[in-house]
Amino acid sequence: MNIDEIKKRMNVAVGRRSPWEAMWEDCIDYTMPARQSFYSSSAGTERTDRVFDETPIMATAEFASRMQSAILPPGRKWFKFQVSEMVEEAERRQLQEDLEQIEDFLYTQILRSNLDAEVHEAFMDLAIGTCALTVNLDPLGRLVFKTASLPTIWIEEGPDGRVGGVYRKRQDQTGRGIKAEYPNANVEDEGKSYTVVEATLRDYTKQMEETYQYTIWIEETNQILVNATYKGWGSNPWISARWAETASEWYGRGPLINILPAIRSVNLIRELIYENSELAIGGVWQYDNDGTLNPSQIQIAPNTFIPRAPGSRGLEPLQSPSRFDIAEANLQDLRQTIKRGLFSEEFTPHGRTPLSAQEIAAKQADLAQRIGSPFSRILKEMVEPIIA
Repeated sequence: MNIDEIKKRMNVAVGRRSPWEAMWEDCIDYTMPARQSFYSSSAGTERTDRVFDETPIMATAEFASRMQSAILPPGRKWFKFQVSEMVEEAERRQLQEDLEQIEDFLYTQILRSNLDAEVHEAFMDLAIGTCALTVNLDPLGRLVFKTASLPTIWIEEGPDGRVGGVYRKRQDQTGRGIKAEYPNANVEDEGKSYTVVEATLRDYTKQMEETYQYTIWIEETNQILVNATYKGWGSNPWISARWAETASEWYGRGPLINILPAIRSVNLIRELIYENSELAIGGVWQYDNDGTLNPSQIQIAPNTFIPRAPGSRGLEPLQSPSRFDIAEANLQDLRQTIKRGLFSEEFTPHGRTPLSAQEIAAKQADLAQRIGSPFSRILKEMVEPIIA
């Protein structure tokens, strides 16, 4: 496949992702404001101007931590190899010992890697619906995982229902950095910034063996930096997982999308509370315009005495019709909905008797049941490729 054909396929992928971006941007703005935007924003820019309630931010971080603890717990062996029952009994013991040695070796390699640090970021993206990590080896032979932020990647689904292609753009790559990463690159201006495009596409014409075409080029010059073919199970440098998928859609729909209306509402109510609190604190005043009162000469402060003419009513506060009790009640309901939607509600609500061990076990079982099908998809699309 030549570079022009790859670009055509990438344009299709770009078009398929475009309708999602506004919704994803809302998810990022309300729950992960420090992460990269789908639209223009420079590094270090403050992006919290739309955030009035921090509940979605904290619940999303807790969701990622809970998912990591349940699926890929740090410092614990979260996989085990078992000999199939189809193997003869006489051979099973020796094969099991061999598998345990392989298991220990793989676990040691994972411990030496940075998986525990990077997979938390991947689960943050998975809360939106789709996440992607790269897997490479450093010069010392250690596994290196790197989460690719959602705004930088485009995926395409293969005929088998799995992710069959991943495209990534890395912007603002200096010519000097490109030369260091790809020594054969021909870069005229090492101080100039370029966009490096990467495409990893599975070749489905080869049914008996997984085959991927891996191509990297500079967008501005069309110079190809890498054009390689990877073969064999586990040769794909990308690990892409989706939370839940609907028919005809390539991207996953995560729990944040399901509770996005509640997130928008809780921020709106909180914003209105702040606005009405300013009115309640500062007050709105009315007076009779009889020529005896000059508002510009009056300062509202504690222990201030304001004279008024006999018979005039002077300053009078205007009562606010705002109902803070109703707003707070709605806030509590929406916050609980957000926490439950992200599986981060507390086992024991504040001010209540601690739950018994049996009650906690029942709630944990309910949590596993609510995750349901997405849990199986994560095992297939994330856990198995990591082991492979």
